Amino acid sequence: MPAFLTFRSVGALAALLLLGACSGARTGGAEEDPPPAEAAAADVTAFLAEVLGGPPALAYADLVARLGPPVRVHAEAAAGASGAAPADTLRTVVYYGLEVVLHEASSLPASHLARVALTDARHTAPDGLRVGYAHEHILRALGRPTRQAATELFYEQTDPRPHLLLILLERRVASRIEWRFDGE
Repeated sequence: MPAFLTFRSVGALAALLLLGACSGARTGGAEEDPPPAEAAAADVTAFLAEVLGGPPALAYADLVARLGPPVRVHAEAAAGASGAAPADTLRTVVYYGLEVVLHEASSLPASHLARVALTDARHTAPDGLRVGYAHEHILRALGRPTRQAATELFYEQTDPRPHLLLILLERRVASRIEWRFDGE
């Protein structure tokens, strides 16, 4: 019987050692970089701060260099484009939790930002708001809107760059936070 107990003890010890090796636990050492999702969230907040305060020009290649490859891209002719002249294009670039719409004018060498929207709670706006915040929280953070509809709050902002901040509400909770730069 003692041989059986020894075999059983060795088996239990081996199982514990294997479990410890597979857990990936480490002690000490330098701190790691944040996981990619957290790093991407920080990049989006910094990107939003830059586009809200910077020049409107932004090329698709620059956007991809800054935020990485998108999940999906959709291009369509801009409204008001006639068939006789080359049409302007609206390119919607979709990332997880973020949409960026570029207005690519056929007559201008550079495209510019038309809209940027946060579509889920993974990213934070420069003013600290997120999708999922309650109507009351938004009013405390931004004050009374310039105008309001049943499910929309409109904030016309001129500083540092003119734009319209639109917050869409579902059941009195922010479901989309969108900045519009084309006077839409």
